[in-house]
This record gives sequence, C-alpha cells and structure tokens, in this order.
Amino acid sequence: MSDKPTYTECEQRILELERAVTEHKQAEEKCKESEEKYRLIVENANDGIEITQDDKIIFSNTRFAEMLGYTVSEIENTVFNKIYTGQALKDLHIRNKKRELSEVVPINYETTLCKKDGTLINVDVKYEIIDYQGEPATFAIIRDITERKQTEKALRESEENYKITLKNLQVGVVVHSKDGNVLFSNPEASQLLGLTDEQMLGKELITPSWNFVHEDLSIMKVEDYPVSRVITTEQKLDFYQVGIQTKGRNYITWVIVNANPVFSDNELDKIIVNFVDITEHKQAEKELLDLKNSLEEKVKEQTKDLEEKVDHLQRFHDATIKRELRIKELRDEIDQLKEKYGEK
Repeated sequence: MSDKPTYTECEQRILELERAVTEHKQAEEKCKESEEKYRLIVENANDGIEITQDDKIIFSNTRFAEMLGYTVSEIENTVFNKIYTGQALKDLHIRNKKRELSEVVPINYETTLCKKDGTLINVDVKYEIIDYQGEPATFAIIRDITERKQTEKALRESEENYKITLKNLQVGVVVHSKDGNVLFSNPEASQLLGLTDEQMLGKELITPSWNFVHEDLSIMKVEDYPVSRVITTEQKLDFYQVGIQTKGRNYITWVIVNANPVFSDNELDKIIVNFVDITEHKQAEKELLDLKNSLEEKVKEQTKDLEEKVDHLQRFHDATIKRELRIKELRDEIDQLKEKYGEK
C-alpha cells in the first residue's frame, strides 16, 4: 500500500494552502488598513501622544512635538530632563516609586513641561503602562491646558478682588437661595443684622434672630419680606424701606433695600439683596421733625401771647378813644353852656 497522497488529497491540500494564503493576505491588508487608520488618528489627534521608555521619548505624534516647539525627529529619543521641569521630574519619580511599591497611582495628573524656547506650559496627562518590544513603556495622551490654567488663575484673582470689594463695601449684601436661605453675606450685612458671617450662612427667612418692621413699627409679615416678595413676583424690588429689630439690641436699624432675582435656564436660581443703613438719616429726620414741631409750638405760644397783647392794646386804644370822645363831648357842652349864659 502506497503512502503517497492521492491526486484528490493533493488537490485538496493545495486548495487549503491557497485559502490560507488568501486569508493571510486579507489579514495583512486589514492590518495595514488598521495601522493606517491608527496612524491617521494619532497624527491628526488634537492631543499630544507619546510613548516613553527608560526616561526618554521613543515615539511622538506631530501634535506633541509642536506643543513643545520641536519636530517629531527632534523630540524622539529626547530625555525627560530636557522637557520636564525640576518639580515635574520629582513628581514623576515619586509616582514611579509608588508603582514599584504596588501603591495605587492615579492614571491622570497635571504637570508642567518646558518648551524648546524655554517657556513653560501646563499639561494634563493621562497614561497607561504598556509592553513595548518586550519591555515596559508608558503610553500617554497629553493635552495643553495652559490657557485653561491662565483663565482659572484670572478667575481666582477676579473672585478674590470681588470678595475684597464685598468685604470692604459699606453696603450690606446677602445672597439667598430660591428657597430664601442665606448662601452668602458680606461683613456689613452681618453687622447690620447683628450676626457673624458663620451665623448668617444657612439662615432661613423665619428666624428668632431678627424681625423686619414697617415704618409705623408694626411687625412685618414674612410674605412682605424683601426676599419673599422677589420669590413670589420674580421681579426686582427697588428702594424698599424696612426696619430691623435684632435680638439683643434696644434700637431699630433702618435700611433701604434693593433686591434682584437671578435666573438660570429661565428659572429663579437665587436672589441678591443689598441694603444701605439709613438709621442716622432716619434719626436726623426725627430730630428735624421734633425741632419743627417744637418751633411750631413755640410760634403758637408766642403768637397767642402776641394776640393777647394786641387785644389788650386794642382794648386800651378803644377805651382811650372813647374817653377822648367823651371829653370832647363835655367840652362842647361847656362851650354851649357858656354861650347860652353869656348871652344872658
């Protein structure tokens, strides 16, 4: 019996080999297509992409090279200490040490890199430890966040200036939530309400710490509070005068209130209230009114006294006139008598 394959078996084997070759070629084509797609994605990515090994860059896409002012050929094989700042290198070594000790290390962090011209940029790094040519390597996606960090810094400085302004503003400012609770108050507001900044936070509309009163000193209903009116109407409130009765104080603090609603997505989000202390003005008004009333009373008293004197003088005058008239009448009668008897 022969061990040689039959013609049919040879033909079958050839078909299998051809099929295997075809599948291999197709796999190669797919691999090439996949590699091309990967290359296009990597090269056209908005973020920098790099692979590092043994503290040097062994692969970089165009974006990462441009980010640091290099060409791809210039940056490849560049050592870390050429692009990392001193602090960034220290942080990198700390992370590596933690990984060696099997500690959990975040795969995302922010650091500072040095460009070719010496300027610094802030970057956000997301990395993964991979196997590259049989050795561990780091695959990283790097995003330039310099503009964002500058914006954040400017925003922090703006917020700090805003806080300083509010702190030194001689106007009380209180920010309420849409439910009326206090979210923020500046020192002037806390002082006018007789509370510390810490005590103000979270205060509700109904609180035993203070009452609002009308100009006639009647206790104001909660629905008439400035914040309540804005919450109800969703309209701003201008030049609303109220008195503040604070626990532990034996006097009323008078203020002029302005309140403005703030909307988010067309819904009421918060209410900003500012108020100015007019207590001294009110006291001056009261003193002026008291002085006016006092002067009017004195004028009335003096007018009455003058009227009495004028009346007395008038009576004296009338009496004098009557006496003069009587004297004249008597003289006339005497003259008439003289003429009568003289003729006799």
